Amino acid sequence: MNTSQNTHKSDKQITFRVSEEEHQKIRIEAAIEGSLTPNQYAKKYLLEKVNSKSIEQNLNPQES
Repeated sequence: MNTSQNTHKSDKQITFRVSEEEHQKIRIEAAIEGSLTPNQYAKKYLLEKVNSKSIEQNLNPQES
């Protein structure tokens, strides 16, 4: 039986691997910003990074 009240069948999780250096940078930036936990800041940071790459790919599609 699942006892977690915060999970739903529709919830999905994506995991990213980052270098130790990038991990430390994310934690430091989260501490400086102060309004987000390190995990919340990491999620925001990685989503922005993924979205910016998606936008670049849409603007500059590679020709076959």
